[in-house]
Amino acid sequence: MSKVLSFIGAKGGTLKTASAAAVAHVLSKTGLRVVMVDLDPQGDLTSRSGFSRVADPLTAEPVSVRYEGEPELPLWLLRGGRSMEAADADAIHRHLARSQALDPDLVVIDTPPALGPATRAAAAAAAFVIIPSEPGKESLTRAHDVISMATEGGRSPIIRILLTKANVQTNLYRWMVENVDELYPKLRSRYVVPHETSAAESAVFDRPVTVSAPKSRSSQAYCDIASEVIGRLGVESRTIRRGGAS
Repeated sequence: MSKVLSFIGAKGGTLKTASAAAVAHVLSKTGLRVVMVDLDPQGDLTSRSGFSRVADPLTAEPVSVRYEGEPELPLWLLRGGRSMEAADADAIHRHLARSQALDPDLVVIDTPPALGPATRAAAAAAAFVIIPSEPGKESLTRAHDVISMATEGGRSPIIRILLTKANVQTNLYRWMVENVDELYPKLRSRYVVPHETSAAESAVFDRPVTVSAPKSRSSQAYCDIASEVIGRLGVESRTIRRGGAS
């Protein structure tokens, strides 16, 4: 079974989908075969990848993702759609299993901003969970909910609380850092996605910020996060395993 990286956040507006798209893009650029799975009924990861939502995500065929101006990448997507709202846990687990048919090195899951069946399935499948969190009390509370869910049943995935939309010069950012470190020692990501116009604009262009603004601070943060994922999960592209260059 391929390793799974899940982006989970029970609060909207934290750059969860933006982060999933950007990290998946960077991972695929290393030569890893990556399958993105959009479990959000709103289908934001789907639209950000240049596709429309589908009527039945549970049966729709995977699509190859291409970004204008980028070389062909080993990147695929299982699209999202509104009918995902009615899917039960068994249906979602079967849906996630479909991603394995593409023989990926890594599966990247985007989840809805709610702790329902889709989010629980993504947490249960994950070897690595990233919790994008905009500084504030609500994000801190929701992080606790996600951590509790991700560790149910004795599971022990790697967990990182990723601070997003962050202005490191503010008292709010410092408050968030202090509280995350006190409540969840060693879980805060050392990387920060800043409050940056280029990151916000990327959604308008239906592409990750690593494509629309590759030299931005946000893009650098996502490159660093992708490197950590590769290192912590021990995943290697098929090119590397065969002794070639990635």
